[in-house]
Amino acid sequence: MSFIRLSSTIAVTTLLVLGLHGTAGAQTFYFDSFGGFITGTDFPAATGTFANDPDTKTGGGTFDVGADPDARSPSLFVDVSWGTASGSTGPYSGKSGFALSKVNNGTVIVNGAQADFGKLTHFNRPIGVATELQYVQLDWTLQLFDTLAAATSDTGAFYARTLNFTLYNWETPNAPASNPAYSVSYDNGATWTTIGPGVCPGSTPLGTLIVGPFGKIFRSAFADTPTNPVWNGECADAHIYEGSPGNVYTFSHNGRDYRIELIGFYGPTGALTGTFWACEVQQCFGTVRFRVTDITEVGIPTLSEWALILLALMLGGLAALRLSHRGRVRRSA
Repeated sequence: MSFIRLSSTIAVTTLLVLGLHGTAGAQTFYFDSFGGFITGTDFPAATGTFANDPDTKTGGGTFDVGADPDARSPSLFVDVSWGTASGSTGPYSGKSGFALSKVNNGTVIVNGAQADFGKLTHFNRPIGVATELQYVQLDWTLQLFDTLAAATSDTGAFYARTLNFTLYNWETPNAPASNPAYSVSYDNGATWTTIGPGVCPGSTPLGTLIVGPFGKIFRSAFADTPTNPVWNGECADAHIYEGSPGNVYTFSHNGRDYRIELIGFYGPTGALTGTFWACEVQQCFGTVRFRVTDITEVGIPTLSEWALILLALMLGGLAALRLSHRGRVRRSA
């Protein structure tokens, strides 16, 4: 083997060694999500009515939100409604209700943009005092696939996880004057003060933290303001969800490690709110988004690998000098 060929071989080997410690390029996974509310988890007990939406199952209802049930979760329901109705508008005969919509055959790019994990629509209707649902639990399953064909046929998922959430429903008094005083923080919890009474919690500046029922912390999206085109002068209801700590999950696939993060509620405009605010006497929706990140550790070369790298650099340099010297000799001849 010639000197130059030996140098090239070592250089190629070095590149391969370095390549083993590099990161993978962008990769697309296909996903499917489905699930529903769990009967008997409504609080106060027996407040909620669980059903598969009678108005959307045919796909042509006036209030169609695409919340059809899934055969893979026959014990779950995509709708829950509650309250003593004061009218008859909406798919729940005047009651308030939640409808869940699944995501079919979506795509998510590793280390890329966030993707919608599911959609929650709140049909917010005036109901009788003390007949509100305060919280309910739901299961939601995420499946990941390597190909669109696999996702479409729901076969061959390389990762599947069923996540359990508690969805808190803060039914604020509709009239601003009826609201009590609230504890709020304008500096992300560093200090707390009191506002009200007579103030909609959603009228506080964007990002304000507000203590709601059960001591839960809600974050204002500045929804109750005349600058909001859908505000009707009444106080919006607020919703947050809680899952596992941090809502972060990890898995391995094809020798690499990944992290799934559930980001939070996004409102109809696509802005992250952390808290989903539903304007009164309307149907409003929020989506929960997730992202997948490659967290495979980048290895550190061993001493022998460093020696190989240095040797390749030295031999490559010597080869370059030798070629340069040959060129000068030929030109002088």
